[in-house]
Amino acid sequence: MIDDLEKQFAPIAYEYCLRMELVEACDWDEDAALKLFEHAFTAMKDLWEYSRHDAGLIKDNSDFIKLLKTNLPDGTTDHQADTVAKILDYYLEAAHEKAKNGGEDDKECN
Repeated sequence: MIDDLEKQFAPIAYEYCLRMELVEACDWDEDAALKLFEHAFTAMKDLWEYSRHDAGLIKDNSDFIKLLKTNLPDGTTDHQADTVAKILDYYLEAAHEKAKNGGEDDKECN
């Protein structure tokens, strides 16, 4: 039973840790962390849209991370950029796994 609880709560705990890591990277300013995440999420959607028109734009994950970081607001530190990229990468991987499994996945992103 304990193993089932660990398996169930591990993704939730990891997502919480990622969020706290971003808040810490933003000097414990939750509003700044949220704004940075929202900006990064919008940049990610834009990059996806651009890549639909130019298949050579993003060849692999490192290309995506580089482009994402260049599309973050001025003044974003390397630590903030790395952290928000890590969060988006986690959610993209989860979405990919869910799509690969036909939409059936135990992990629900919050």
